[in-house]
Amino acid sequence: MLAKQYMSLGLMREEVLTITGLTRHDLYYRPTGRKAGKQATGWTLFKDPATQLLTRRSNEEVVTDISSVRLLIKEIQLIRNRGVLIFVFDFHK
Repeated sequence: MLAKQYMSLGLMREEVLTITGLTRHDLYYRPTGRKAGKQATGWTLFKDPATQLLTRRSNEEVVTDISSVRLLIKEIQLIRNRGVLIFVFDFHK
């Protein structure tokens, strides 16, 4: 990079940045050629509420479960809007 060459010749970093219009980040950043962040896994850890055991579940299975719960919630809201009382019991406790 040209800015680093001028700095090696004795020009102060701030002067080089002012002349070139670069930021310190631009000056020192080195791209790795890879995507940022952690690579996604194909599974999710699931803790069974009844047995407390951890198991791996595929992400597709988790998405399907979440979608079905959202649909159930929408259906419950529609029924409640009609004036019907709905009681939800948690049998796991």
